[in-house]
Amino acid sequence: MADGIDVFTLYQDVRDWHAVRGAGYEFCYVKVSDGDEDRADNGYGPAGHSAGLAMGAYHYAQFGDPVTQAERLVRRAETAGCTDLAPALDLEDPFGPDQRATDFAIAFLRRVAELGHRPCLYGNNNILGTVLGPAKAAVPETLVWAASYGAAPTVPYDVWQWSSSGNVPGISASSVDLNRGVIPVDAPGGSDVPLADLYTEDSMARIPKGGSEGGLERAVNYQLAVSMLREHDVVIAPGDMPVVVYGSYHWAWNAGTGGNPVTDPNNPVVVPVQGSYSYIVPRGTGKVDLIYWSDDDFTVFVAPR
Repeated sequence: MADGIDVFTLYQDVRDWHAVRGAGYEFCYVKVSDGDEDRADNGYGPAGHSAGLAMGAYHYAQFGDPVTQAERLVRRAETAGCTDLAPALDLEDPFGPDQRATDFAIAFLRRVAELGHRPCLYGNNNILGTVLGPAKAAVPETLVWAASYGAAPTVPYDVWQWSSSGNVPGISASSVDLNRGVIPVDAPGGSDVPLADLYTEDSMARIPKGGSEGGLERAVNYQLAVSMLREHDVVIAPGDMPVVVYGSYHWAWNAGTGGNPVTDPNNPVVVPVQGSYSYIVPRGTGKVDLIYWSDDDFTVFVAPR
């Protein structure tokens, strides 16, 4: 399971994508079009991608031609650099749970697939309850993004928008939509490759020196963001001075995930110069709190297992 957000530049001013990623969010949908009009993306696609998020685009549907609206979404997704995620159709007001919505969705999703992308359908329980069955029958590769606040969706889904009132570091906004599920990765041609196999992540971070000798109370905390989809190997490589590791605490969106390699912070791990130390971060972890002290910068490498 991964955590994600969706944003619209009119309402969510993302000022620090690294802070968003550091808070554990792994993917983001950006509203790029609405009916027959484009919406400003403010460069969110490349900026979020460079911070380690998978970025995608969504289109707010209006009455009209579903084919031209689908073509608008795909064009905007590609020009905005938001092609990590399956292009998503946002089907809500003015549509309702009826045949008109079903016909629109099928034509829209089919055109997205024809243009070489894996389509995604967003809606609430009410609309999806009517539209989802026929849409999946017509375009089987369609991913489902379901909105339901307070309780899990009553329809099958890949991503659940579980809140519309999130507060996310790095974003100036009264609220942010929060999502949870598989990362809805785009697959050219609607590939049947499992989503988790399409998302890989490895990164190297230069960790600043900090803390001082004297025990856990003089240590510092550096937060590492990792993908919740898999286990990771974390490798610590010192610079010109040893690194003293007091703990590595691992967190999902609302709970710890275990796996701290230091069983007793009173007996920390000392990683020597020209040496290294590695341990496993459990699947489901989105954030790592590395507790340490070192008199020199050092390197941490994170690699999916």
